[in-house]
Amino acid sequence: MRNLVILAHPHLGSSVVHARLAEMLAETGDVSLHHADTLIFEGALDVDEERDACGHASRLVLQFPLYWFAPPASLKVWLDTVLDPAWALAEPKPLAGKTVQVVASYGSPRWGESAPALLLRPLIETAHLCGMHWAEPLLLDVGDAPLAVIGPFAERYRTLLEAPA
Repeated sequence: MRNLVILAHPHLGSSVVHARLAEMLAETGDVSLHHADTLIFEGALDVDEERDACGHASRLVLQFPLYWFAPPASLKVWLDTVLDPAWALAEPKPLAGKTVQVVASYGSPRWGESAPALLLRPLIETAHLCGMHWAEPLLLDVGDAPLAVIGPFAERYRTLLEAPA
């Protein structure tokens, strides 16, 4: 498996953007999709299985909407649980050399262009501590016309997943 996608979205069923992206992921080869909210809130999070999946992936994709200037809480829980420092920072680092890719949506025009990148700083630092390569985030501004931009964005996402990590 080349791509492990950790999808964090508390209301995936009512999401126009992330539900469509999840459908696209199901049609894309070499992708394993793990819905963090389902794993965590239904008590199905198996840390060993998640770590094994991380070990078999060359790219870890973190997909989420930015809510209130942060990723959903489920992503933080997944990161804190699966990437526990005793495991993630042990030598040799199990994630060293892998690529981490953020795919996120946001919609507040008040944020300005630099805000989404600033909000990702904790994820950037986590990736670097784990010895991972940080890829340029794929960000979708859905503030104006989400339906008009979702198709082209989904194709960019698919192309990214099909490229070498």
